[in-house]
Amino acid sequence: MNIINKIDKLEELGEDKIFGIVNEYKDDERDCKINLAIGVLVDDNKLFKFNVVKNEEDKCKTHGYLSISGNSNFTKLHYELVTGNKYTDELVYQTLSGTGAISLAAKVLNMLDYKDIYLPSSTWTNHNNIFKSNNFNINYYDYITKPRLDNDKLLESLSKVKNSLVLFQSCCHNPTGVDIENDTWDKIVELMKQNNNIVIIDNAYQGLVSGNLDEDNYSIKKFISEKIPSFICSSHAKNFGLYGQRIGGLIINIDNKKLNNYVKKIIRSEYSSPPYFGSSIVENILSNDDKYKLWAKEVYGQVIKLKKIRVHLYTKLRQNGIMWYDIMNTNGLFYQTNLGIEQIKKLKIKYGIYMLENGRINLAALNLDNMSYFVNSVKKILK
Repeated sequence: MNIINKIDKLEELGEDKIFGIVNEYKDDERDCKINLAIGVLVDDNKLFKFNVVKNEEDKCKTHGYLSISGNSNFTKLHYELVTGNKYTDELVYQTLSGTGAISLAAKVLNMLDYKDIYLPSSTWTNHNNIFKSNNFNINYYDYITKPRLDNDKLLESLSKVKNSLVLFQSCCHNPTGVDIENDTWDKIVELMKQNNNIVIIDNAYQGLVSGNLDEDNYSIKKFISEKIPSFICSSHAKNFGLYGQRIGGLIINIDNKKLNNYVKKIIRSEYSSPPYFGSSIVENILSNDDKYKLWAKEVYGQVIKLKKIRVHLYTKLRQNGIMWYDIMNTNGLFYQTNLGIEQIKKLKIKYGIYMLENGRINLAALNLDNMSYFVNSVKKILK
């Protein structure tokens, strides 16, 4: 059988939903269009850029290969930012953003013969893609968020998970924006310890809940202090605005250096070594007190902006008889509406408003200029 016949036998596969929507949006010629689908920070309908990051771009011109583990200065600083602890030769790897970190964790755990993972019942679509492609059996624990996070069901379902892998999102939950409170994290950490579980933490939005990098990592610090085996997968796409540079990191909280060369062997076979440019920018900012303070101030500014957007949107919705009360219980970029697929399609076709089929919207893409149009459009499709 030749290759054409083999390809013909493949099941038809649709385009990735998020990037498919982005392509549709680009082709839409309407001036009124709004892209609420992709999760990026936005300023005046353009990608937001941190000033402190822009100032470093021309200073980072090295084009040599990095080591397999990445930029060693970056990985040290990354570890200290993510965990709040001083680096003392822990297992840390520069990765291709957060997606690459989770994918690398999946490959390492697959190599160690783990087969089952528990994901939140509502989670980022790519979590499923990554673990399915690495041949995991995917199970779910209850993560019910409307009108608020149901802590009792969350804890009850987690109490039944034993000797397995469990994935959590540290903050700014995607797609709901509904986060776990610190007192509930304390109970979860105790459950994970009692039940001999390994945790994978998706840490894609650190700083964008409170504006304080050392508050948003509460769960990470707790898992580490209780010595629970953890794979901490972080991205600097959002909190540095380095989306296209694919800059992130994997921290493995396991005290066994024997694993190190196995992780590096996987990296070597996948992409050999990570890119230099983004890691140099992050390194320059995190290693300089003045630059760090400027960056942290800009992160905090984005948090204040997102809070104001929530208040404005909530007020306008109420004025138009649309009761999305739970929007004020959310953090970060996202809110998951209760709009159905047909209503979401109508918003796109009739009004040029693009959002995900699961109802998630990126609040950062709303502003005082387009918010009334969005609310009036929602009001029309709800009639």
